[in-house]
Amino acid sequence: NIYTNDFSHLVSLGQFSEDPKDVFFIGTNSELYARYASITMEQYDSLVEKVLREMKNSFSNSRLYYIPHGRDKNQKTKLLCAELGITYQKLDEAVELYFIRNNIYPEAIIGFTSSALFNVKKMMPKVKALNYFLDNKSAMYYIKNKETSEYYQCNDIALINVGLEDLS
Repeated sequence: NIYTNDFSHLVSLGQFSEDPKDVFFIGTNSELYARYASITMEQYDSLVEKVLREMKNSFSNSRLYYIPHGRDKNQKTKLLCAELGITYQKLDEAVELYFIRNNIYPEAIIGFTSSALFNVKKMMPKVKALNYFLDNKSAMYYIKNKETSEYYQCNDIALINVGLEDLS
């Protein structure tokens, strides 16, 4: 027998607020992302700044958080978060588990084709999920990431294409 994992058991462990006001950007390992996306670290920093500024403008009445990837060492993102008034919050556990243990039902989650976007959306269907996809055909895993992003889109995760020309 094959069973679809709808994460119902995990979700049943939480007691979530009826008034979500938290928006989370789920970070990535910046150096690996830049290498696989065939962009420089300066372009990566520009991409993150673009997305964080859009997050701040789109969710101006919400509490905003940036959760770095566990192996990410990029300090520029931390400084940018401080400049923009976004809480930089390093976790010691997977973001999905963190939400359940802390009874957080986010208003929105944002990321770069992260599996956490998919998992959280399946666990918490009312969450607005935004997947920023860097549309760079010379990227190492372009086709795989494009297909994953399209699959996410079929699962109610908004696809936002960003072109190289959008990075300064």
